[in-house]
Amino acid sequence: MADLSVHGLSLILKDDLPIGATVKVEWGESAHDGKLIYCKPHGREYIAGLKVEDPVYEITRHIPH
Repeated sequence: MADLSVHGLSLILKDDLPIGATVKVEWGESAHDGKLIYCKPHGREYIAGLKVEDPVYEITRHIPH
């Protein structure tokens, strides 16, 4: 995961995924399903934007400090 906001997540991927794909992100005890809204090359990887329905800020409760 590269970044998170109230509306979604920014992901770093090894492969290109199609826009509109359903993606599940699991981090610790949290899991979020969403739709890919963009996926563009970033060096040897891809940066992708995932729009999720659940409040993403909930994921921060499970991030180790």
